[in-house]
Amino acid sequence: MGGINKFLKQIGDTPANAKPSAEILKNEYIRIRDKLGKVPTLEEIKKNTILRSAYPFHEYPLTKLQKECGNIPNCDRSYTKEDLINAYINLSKDIGHSANSTEIRKFLGEKYNLRIRHTWGSYKIFIKEIKDKYNIPYRIDKIEKENYIKILKLIKNLLEISGIKNELSYQDIRKLKYDNMPIINADYVSNYFSGWKNVKKLLNENN
Repeated sequence: MGGINKFLKQIGDTPANAKPSAEILKNEYIRIRDKLGKVPTLEEIKKNTILRSAYPFHEYPLTKLQKECGNIPNCDRSYTKEDLINAYINLSKDIGHSANSTEIRKFLGEKYNLRIRHTWGSYKIFIKEIKDKYNIPYRIDKIEKENYIKILKLIKNLLEISGIKNELSYQDIRKLKYDNMPIINADYVSNYFSGWKNVKKLLNENN
């Protein structure tokens, strides 16, 4: 019949040596990215792909594919400040709170973390620019200490009155969202009071 590939074409199937379509490559890339929890390198794609070969990712090429899937390529040096900021904002939305440097390294990669520090000089300056210039709804550092306690005590009392629980936990704060955005940054609160134990102690005072 002229070979297996000709036969497969005749019955409407994909020949064994056919190149995967752009859609197939994108879906496979996203699957691997979600599995690893970070932007994958070509070597990581080779180890995790279910396709017959990772060569199509190299031929596409991978940098173009990563951009089309909303990621900054691992080896791309043409990134802009906007690219870095948008990636940070998207990550923060995905995890439900302002991403810290550890989470940036985990989900976006060490190279991304280094690019932030190289571009802004420090992670602290990067975060300040995001808050000041882009008005991201994570501006909880403006709240006074006394008001923090009032807000947290109110939440704690609501949980107690509702019979849900008697103790306000770190995870309870992280779950508080409006329009899928965090209302209070639990990490910031914990750091602000030098640990969640101190937060609990303050909440239990004068009750």
